[in-house]
Order: sequence, then C-alpha cells, then structure tokens
Amino acid sequence: MKELLLHNFLFVALTVLTIFLPVISIWLGLKIIGERRSLFRCGIAYFSALIISAIVTIIVGYIPFLNLLSPLVFFVSYLYVLKVLLDIDMVKAFVATAVSLLILIIIALATALLTGIWISLFEVEKNIIRYYPIHF
Repeated sequence: MKELLLHNFLFVALTVLTIFLPVISIWLGLKIIGERRSLFRCGIAYFSALIISAIVTIIVGYIPFLNLLSPLVFFVSYLYVLKVLLDIDMVKAFVATAVSLLILIIIALATALLTGIWISLFEVEKNIIRYYPIHF
C-alpha cells in the first residue's frame, strides 16, 4: 500500500513539474534578458501560445506543400503569441525561448546524470528471468 501511495505521489509530482517547468524556464529567460513579467502571466502566455500554435499548425498541415513547413509555422506562431501576450518584440521572444531551451537542456542533462549515478549505486540482479525446462 505504501508503494502505491509513493507511486501516485511521484506521478502527481512529476506531472506538476512537467507542466510548470517550461513556465518557470520562460520566466527565467525573460528575467535574464531584462524583462520583468509575473510567473502567472508567463504561464498563461505559454499555454496560450502552445494551444494557438498547435491549432495553426494543424490547419497549415492540411494545405498541400505547406505541410512541409509545419514545424517552422509552429515556431513562428509560438513566438508571435508570446510576443503579443508578454508585450515584447519578436527578438526578445526568440531569445527568451532560446534561454528557456538551454535551461531545460541543462535540467535534462543533470537529471540524466543523477539517474545514472543513482542506478550505478544499486546492484542489479543478474538473472531476473528464470528459464525452466519444459518436457513434452
């Protein structure tokens, strides 16, 4: 029962972290480039930009030959929505997104390193699967 409670807690904690980590990284990116915005405003801008960009990309994806440009359309529409909702120009939106990406990459590398260290500290059982002979 305790393991199930721990797994549920970890699931909820990691879900909340997955939702709020990009918001915090955009907020930090804006803070690094000198723009002061609230965390709530960055969160609303992030989720709105994500949803609107996805809708625009789906619409563009149905247009022949433009569907090849769907990733570029997504990124430009994402930057434009961030620009509009955060009252910054397009270059600052790009720099904030790039800094946010660098922050997320550093967090991912640190998590991978810590996971590797944690796994190496425990002995792995050699023969997890046991094969039993079957006689016909």
